[in-house]
Amino acid sequence: AVVINTYKRPYLLQKAVRHYGEKCGRKNRVVQIFIVWGDLDVAPPDPYSFYTKVDESSAAARNRATVSILRAEKDSLNSRFLPIDGLVGEALFMVDDDITVECTSLSRGFEAWRSQPYALVGYYPRLASPPLKESNRLTETGDKKIVYHGWPRVFWTGKF
Repeated sequence: AVVINTYKRPYLLQKAVRHYGEKCGRKNRVVQIFIVWGDLDVAPPDPYSFYTKVDESSAAARNRATVSILRAEKDSLNSRFLPIDGLVGEALFMVDDDITVECTSLSRGFEAWRSQPYALVGYYPRLASPPLKESNRLTETGDKKIVYHGWPRVFWTGKF
């Protein structure tokens, strides 16, 4: 299942649902999509309005994940961590509406998790590392300068 957190970005939400639910879909183990709807003043759209119109008996329609909208009781980023009624399956991938993980990477991540089911597995491009061009530059405190742009350095060195 994929949990998509969104707030007042309908275009990004539609793009995310189509990516994870149609492009990836069941063939990449995405069976359910849950949208955490935090915009308390606006009624959420119909869950299937995010999908393109196709013949319901087509392979494209059969590949689609089901979509459910979870209305948050209050505007909080923590709403994505609340229990989800109707959740089916072994794994849960949480993502913001502006992040896209390729379908093959999503499948590989699931396989990595299955090999170590008590570990967290994920992808997150919003982490810090030394600048790409000035990696030897130091801050005023003598530490290496860190910028906000990539995960691999953090993973391999274990340092932010």
